[in-house]
Formats: sequence, C-alpha cells, structure tokens
Amino acid sequence: MNARKPEIKIKSLKELSLTGKNAFFSTQYINTDLEPTCESYMRVVEHLKMGQVELSKLRLFYSKEQLEFPVKGGAHRRSLFKNALVMNATAWDKFSINPKLIPDSWKKDKNGEMLVISFFGTIFSHPNGSLYVRIMFFDENENKWHFGDSSLCDYWESANPVVIIGD
Repeated sequence: MNARKPEIKIKSLKELSLTGKNAFFSTQYINTDLEPTCESYMRVVEHLKMGQVELSKLRLFYSKEQLEFPVKGGAHRRSLFKNALVMNATAWDKFSINPKLIPDSWKKDKNGEMLVISFFGTIFSHPNGSLYVRIMFFDENENKWHFGDSSLCDYWESANPVVIIGD
C-alpha cells in the first residue's frame, strides 16, 4: 500500500461544524465531477461522475456474493458492484484532506476488525498495465487513517466494503 496525502484544493460549499455527536454529515457535499488526484505516472481509466453528492448519502456496502466467498481477486470484486452507485476517488480525496469527515463507524466492522474501504468509482492504471483503486483504513495503534491504492490483481478480503451512494 502506498500511503500518501494528496495536495489538492476542494471548493468548500459549507464549512462543517465538528462539534457534537451527529456533526459528521451536516450539509457537506462532494463534487464527483472533479478529476481525482493522481500520481504523475498513473492515469485515470474510469471515473464515474454523479454531480454533487451529499456526504450523508455515503454508505459502506457489501454484496451478497462478496460475503459468501471469502477471497476473490479485485477484478472479480469489481464486477460485484456493477449495479451499485459506487463512490469515486473524489470522496477519498476529500477524506484524506479532512479525516474528521469520516464516520467513526467506518473504523471497524461489527466484530471489531479493521476495515479496508475501497472507492471503486474510479479506476487508475499504472504504466505496467495494472489497475488500481483508492483505499483507506483506520490504524488503531497509530490512531489515524491511512490512504493508499490497491491493485485489482491483489486478493481482496470479503469483509471489506466499498463506498456507495445510498439513501
């Protein structure tokens, strides 16, 4: 995993007050039509654009097949979310700049295990031909979020969700 913090500027539609238990979502939006940050040697090969998306609409999603089969390659996993509104890497960009926007419930699953959260709405290509998606996870020992990429050639644990736009 390549942990990195991108240097980008996102237009703030409304500043979020980070006080109080229910302050996470407020009326923050993500402009999914923006181009995501990308290393100079990588290129975007797929980027699902959905306009302005409210943070309160973002959900973690597990497909039925994903939960039934413990490990599959990332390319197969990608096919499991064809019919879901998977969030693109602009959300990853926003979260990497301001991790306080990430809900605490995304740190662990119901069994207390670390989640590796994927953003399948943007696919990147490496010069060697490998495809990548953005990922993030919370490291309890360091008490911080890590942001990186994961190859679709890698094996993916079934317990790890993707971010979708839901109701």
